[in-house]
Amino acid sequence: MLRVSMIAIACCVIAVGCGNPPPQKTPDDVATTEPPPETPDVVATTEMPPMPAWAEQFIGKAVADAFPGEGETCLGFVDKIVNRFGGVTSGVAVVGWGWSTSAAQAYERFVAVDQEGIIQGGGEGGVERGDVQIALPVVKETKVGYSVLSKQSVGKIRIFGISNNTACQLGPDLPL
Repeated sequence: MLRVSMIAIACCVIAVGCGNPPPQKTPDDVATTEPPPETPDVVATTEMPPMPAWAEQFIGKAVADAFPGEGETCLGFVDKIVNRFGGVTSGVAVVGWGWSTSAAQAYERFVAVDQEGIIQGGGEGGVERGDVQIALPVVKETKVGYSVLSKQSVGKIRIFGISNNTACQLGPDLPL
């Protein structure tokens, strides 16, 4: 009888994890394999900040026409939506990371593209993301993070790193 009780207790302890919360995911896990965390449900009442000046000329153009170069290879991920904007100019702010494997360097500029391939926004890199370099030794810099603004607020968004007149998609589409 005692043997059955000890086995039952052991199974219960294993099943519930001794009352401890599950281990936290590290940024390394997020950098390579995790789907993006849930997006904010609250829309801010503030207007979306202005796009970077260099990006304005590309809004509304097809990404393939704006950046017709070929042959760029890249690594990257669209981590999450960090803000939703309301008002006259609505949209989202998205963060992630990107690395040009072709040039062996971090991207400096990024564009947000809708499912039809039309550029909806832009952003810049230089954000510290040491977790990426730890997870992926091929990435030789730590400032591979980006922040991008997009006028698109529904559907799915794609983020492209821009280098040498070429756009390279970074990771999968992000549902908005």
